[in-house]
Amino acid sequence: MALPFLESMVPAATPLAQTAATPKTRFGAIYFPHGATMYKWTPEKEGTGFEFSEILQPLEPFRNYVNVISDLSHPQAYGSGSATANHNRSAAAFLSGAHGKEGPEAYLGITMDQAAAQKIGQDTPLPSIEMAIEGATLSCDGLSCAYRNTLSWQGPTSPLPMQNSPQVVF
Repeated sequence: MALPFLESMVPAATPLAQTAATPKTRFGAIYFPHGATMYKWTPEKEGTGFEFSEILQPLEPFRNYVNVISDLSHPQAYGSGSATANHNRSAAAFLSGAHGKEGPEAYLGITMDQAAAQKIGQDTPLPSIEMAIEGATLSCDGLSCAYRNTLSWQGPTSPLPMQNSPQVVF
């Protein structure tokens, strides 16, 4: 069992920045593939003095480190085709802002999480972790299944597979 960082583990007079306890910048993104009740995720007031909604309440102790960004949209997430195709395209546009092209071959571009991982993830054992809560079970409906089955792309033709088993990730 690993112990949490304890000050007694650091030699006397060693600056915190030279220890393993140095704070690291992190980035996290949560995608809602089937929509969400947004008023439960959106504070009623703008600025720093907002009241956390019920669903955001667990983040209250981290108020000074949390930004709640609302009312965003991705025009590139929509196009011709069925609602299923637009759901697939929406997943592709979430972190890329790009429009997933029609057809069986995927072509998108690097996603913002991977751009961030290149800059801030190099001091960590795993610069990027892609996780999902469900397996790929739905139709791809005329688009590459890569658009639906991953949110992260290292490059135009390099989707990163997501893992939906926390045990496997651990």
